[in-house]
Amino acid sequence: MNSSRSFSKKMQRNDIIRWIREPELNNPVLFVIWERVPGKIGERIFNELNKKINGEVFCEITPAIFYTLNGVEIENDIAIIPNNGFYCGQRNDIVIFKGSEPQFNHYQFVSAILEIACERLFIKEIYTLNSLVSSSTFSAPRRIWGVYNESGIKEKMKEYGLLDMTYEGTPATSSYLLYEAKKKNLPGMSLWCEIPFYLSLVDDYQSQKMILQFLRKRFNIDFEFDKFDRLSEEQGKRLFNLRMVDKKIDQYLGSIEMNIPLTEEERLYLTNKIYEGLRF
Repeated sequence: MNSSRSFSKKMQRNDIIRWIREPELNNPVLFVIWERVPGKIGERIFNELNKKINGEVFCEITPAIFYTLNGVEIENDIAIIPNNGFYCGQRNDIVIFKGSEPQFNHYQFVSAILEIACERLFIKEIYTLNSLVSSSTFSAPRRIWGVYNESGIKEKMKEYGLLDMTYEGTPATSSYLLYEAKKKNLPGMSLWCEIPFYLSLVDDYQSQKMILQFLRKRFNIDFEFDKFDRLSEEQGKRLFNLRMVDKKIDQYLGSIEMNIPLTEEERLYLTNKIYEGLRF
């Protein structure tokens, strides 16, 4: 039996969605932010955005049917439990959903988000934030793509300099969410920001800044970017020092700069060594 069909709508409402309080909102937009996105896009963007609205959780999607062992993972001897929460705060036009992409029962997960968004919060637009790994150099300007679920919101985005993405790989949860949102006449888009693959396990401050710049322009949110410039500069210096002490890192980064493809083994070595050198 397909487990995604074994849970009734009644069970979904009563057991999957947990309301903490009823928020006071005014035709808000919804930002869907996934944890553990390459380049730490999710963690950093959520922290910056939620700090601006002084947001607190008002509703949760419980993890019971979406993850192995309720989603509990062990990292550095610490138990990590998925926290799928909706946040709002001082601005009544912004709602944030921060969560972990489901391992199972994707339909129920997406349906729960959209039930809350459409039937209770009356969301007017939905945005998902994602990253896309590439073989770009550290100093190369980051590119940002948009994927849309209808022509109206695509037309609105023309002035923001986003590239159009054509994706033919395995569908992401963000894509599925937009597909189902379209059925409910909810306009939406996914932002995909480019990051160098070897920064996938650490912060990519340049990509984080790119997304925050878009959010500031689109929603008039007063983010400050000096610290991202400073952190990126410091990261570049540390990367230079790693090249000086590890000949393989220098060789592989040099190959990327000359557009010479790396083997899978070389890419893995570079990613792991840079994670070890830059994670703190």
